[in-house]
Amino acid sequence: MRSHTEIIEAVGVEPLAELTGKSIHTIRSWKQRKRIPVDCWLLLVSEGAAGADELMSGVAQGRAA
Repeated sequence: MRSHTEIIEAVGVEPLAELTGKSIHTIRSWKQRKRIPVDCWLLLVSEGAAGADELMSGVAQGRAA
């Protein structure tokens, strides 16, 4: 199961910025914080970029690294 950081790395900073409508700097800050904001989860799941279980697991277990 991938961490939030691994999801960001797998999708890529630029593609993730395009997908979410956020700036590259915002995506980089998510990576530094090791956390993808909850308000973006539904989009990532619906686009097949991440699984809901991955997103929830990383936070629930305190290992969003």
